[in-house]
Amino acid sequence: MTSEEAFAKQARLYPAKHSPAFTRDRSITKEAIPAQYNNFYEFSLKKDVWRYIERFETRPWQVEVAGEVEYPKTFDIDDLVRKMPLEQRLYRHRCVEAFP
Repeated sequence: MTSEEAFAKQARLYPAKHSPAFTRDRSITKEAIPAQYNNFYEFSLKKDVWRYIERFETRPWQVEVAGEVEYPKTFDIDDLVRKMPLEQRLYRHRCVEAFP
């Protein structure tokens, strides 16, 4: 599968349908604000990982369930998405970050 085909396949997943079980009591944050902030240090030690995202390959991607589990298994991300369709959920997050 070419990268263009993979992108087209992934793009069909979005926007995910909104789940009515999750409501909000305020306006949605502008996408540019959270999209340019990162605390996932496995991608970068800086908070500017959004600068490099265009080169980030999400296919093929696998999730491994291992360790103290009865049946270790590796799942392909596309198989998981087919079995558990995406849905949009809205959560309120509060920042509790502190610097030493």
